[in-house]
Amino acid sequence: AYENAVLMVGDANGARACLDLGPLPEARLMELRRLYAGEPGLEFQIHVLAERQAERRALIADLSPAA
Repeated sequence: AYENAVLMVGDANGARACLDLGPLPEARLMELRRLYAGEPGLEFQIHVLAERQAERRALIADLSPAA
């Protein structure tokens, strides 16, 4: 597992979620698996984009789908 990586969840229509996995990625991934259970066609991508949390937050803001 990668600590402090960024996770992107998406499907054929684009991104659904983008978040910082933080220092305990396994717990966050288990939570997301439960949240998206049963939804076909989802793809989880883990990216190591930045070492610092502030930089990851800025990247996540840029990559996140509009609310």
